Amino acid sequence: MSALTFAELRRINVARCTEAWKHPLDSWTIADWLVAIGGEAGEALNLVKKLNRERDGIIGNSKAASDLLDDLADELADGVIYADLTLARLDASLSPRQDIVSFGSFAEFNRSRFPYGDEGANASTWGLVILEALGMAARAETEERLALSLRLVVGAMDLLAQSMNIDLGAAVSAKFNATSIKHGFPHRLGAEVGEAAL
Repeated sequence: MSALTFAELRRINVARCTEAWKHPLDSWTIADWLVAIGGEAGEALNLVKKLNRERDGIIGNSKAASDLLDDLADELADGVIYADLTLARLDASLSPRQDIVSFGSFAEFNRSRFPYGDEGANASTWGLVILEALGMAARAETEERLALSLRLVVGAMDLLAQSMNIDLGAAVSAKFNATSIKHGFPHRLGAEVGEAAL
């Protein structure tokens, strides 16, 4: 299970956003940030649809299931990265509780509260929860309710990931680092102290 901490993600995510992308967090409205999260969630759910086709033997996919799973991990990671930036703009934590500090402990917390192995609790179930939580975020009347809704979005993304045997923390690190490498940014998650972890 991933050892990526929420603190490390926040520190390096905000640094890359503001320093490398030249994108101050307050340059986007909350609506702009929610649209970004919704876009990534939509891309992830499109992949769930394709994986459902694969599961049920329905033709129409142009990629193998393993490639679809890799793409799903990337889209969920992007959603988490945007959710973290949105919560940073609100000066709120990604963690639902003070004792949950890493993606590994977050996955254990989610698994204990919402058993993803239960009959009927599949990727589509968690996709529906993502949509419901995004709707709650869009309707939130206070920043506190918005932060709670975004934590629910990320929790549902984690449960969707777990239902597909994806380690969400590892996916976030991999996608974050691949994007930084692609654009020549020095910001990395999981880098050794003294390297380009910033």
